[in-house]
Amino acid sequence: MQVYSFFPNILSSWLHLPLPANLVGMVLMLALIVCRIIPLSWVRAGARWLLAEMLLFFVPAVVAVVNYAHLLLWTAGAFSR
Repeated sequence: MQVYSFFPNILSSWLHLPLPANLVGMVLMLALIVCRIIPLSWVRAGARWLLAEMLLFFVPAVVAVVNYAHLLLWTAGAFSR
């Protein structure tokens, strides 16, 4: 797994891709699954867990938006231009 997380970083840097390494890694993982190099069963358990707990990952972002809503409303004019 360490190789998988290190390889997209090197690949993105070596090819001077304007994409972040995590996006390169996701595309690489999709290609490996579609080409049936990595069986879907290897990924299925982790994917199910992530989908089941997805709400937990969004709670801090929602709390931050609620806590700083006044700043977002104050700077809304800058975003609309």
